Amino acid sequence: MSDNVKRSVKLSVDPAELAELNGVMFRPTPAQKEAKARFWAIMNEGLQMKDPVTYSPTDVADLLRTPLVVRWFSDKGFKDFFFNKFEGEQKLEVLWDKALDAMAEILDTSDPKAQGARVSVIRLLAEMRQAKRQPKMLDRAVQDMDIDQLNAFIEKQTLKVLPQVEEKTNDE
Repeated sequence: MSDNVKRSVKLSVDPAELAELNGVMFRPTPAQKEAKARFWAIMNEGLQMKDPVTYSPTDVADLLRTPLVVRWFSDKGFKDFFFNKFEGEQKLEVLWDKALDAMAEILDTSDPKAQGARVSVIRLLAEMRQAKRQPKMLDRAVQDMDIDQLNAFIEKQTLKVLPQVEEKTNDE
């Protein structure tokens, strides 16, 4: 990729807008990210009966066995970061939009030095389009099961969802 193309991609982010975002956005530490991941893993197990956002800082610290969490909740932006279960998907969407914008800039450039980058973008877009047309298998493991394995899987999953009911005999 030529220097010209690299510069045009970098300049697509308004420096004033970026400075404003950096001042507003919460930047979690690795320990805070790890605590959030552990918290949501526990919530996703479904063993906790409370709504996650009703947890107090002390509740979270007790659940994670990490007393430092209480102090983190006083940091501006931490609570919003911590209870935003969909932050990863939201960041990915923002990055995806930026990547598409950068790809469009590369395609639109008339710089002859950027032709290699243009060809790479075109190939990538063709691969993405082809991948989108292929049907998605929701669960490859289930699809690959034979009938006996599938029946056993359904029975096992049903037992997790439905309560056990004792069968009554005629003697009762």
